[in-house]
Amino acid sequence: MVFFEDIAWIFDIALLMVLLYVSIWDLSKYRVSNIAIFIGFVIGVGRWYMCGGIASMLYSLGVSVIPILAMFLLFKIRVFGAGDIKLLSVIFCNYRIEAGSKIFLLSMILGAVFGAAKLIWRGQLFLRFYRLVRYIGDVIQTKRIERYYDIERDGTTSAVPFALCISVADLCYWGLCL
Repeated sequence: MVFFEDIAWIFDIALLMVLLYVSIWDLSKYRVSNIAIFIGFVIGVGRWYMCGGIASMLYSLGVSVIPILAMFLLFKIRVFGAGDIKLLSVIFCNYRIEAGSKIFLLSMILGAVFGAAKLIWRGQLFLRFYRLVRYIGDVIQTKRIERYYDIERDGTTSAVPFALCISVADLCYWGLCL
């Protein structure tokens, strides 16, 4: 009989391959592939089915809803894309609450650092800060929440490929076990 601990590394490698693909896709197209998201969920469901059966599998699917609930408002104003949130759901499905939360927090920090570095490099830090202050003022004044970021209006110069940040955070967790 094969024990789950003996083959757990296969699921880890498979997920890392999905994250590598998603990162490259996000860097080039500023989108996250839904097929890769589906494969990531299959990996997570398979991992937990092998580990603890149907109950464990259903629990991991339930846990995967946490990022969707936590980031829904940020999605509505287009701070995060749907693909980024779905990718975080894949992380939660594969690693559960504790590890998923750590990877989520680390990816947020990495995204902030990467985004600030990109804005400084392109000389747009003060322009984006001004845009943020103006956006907050507009929301307060009109009491309507509009999109903060629109790729057609704002372009990709200040966009952060957040899937890359999630992938690097996953690698840090996997390698360092934070």
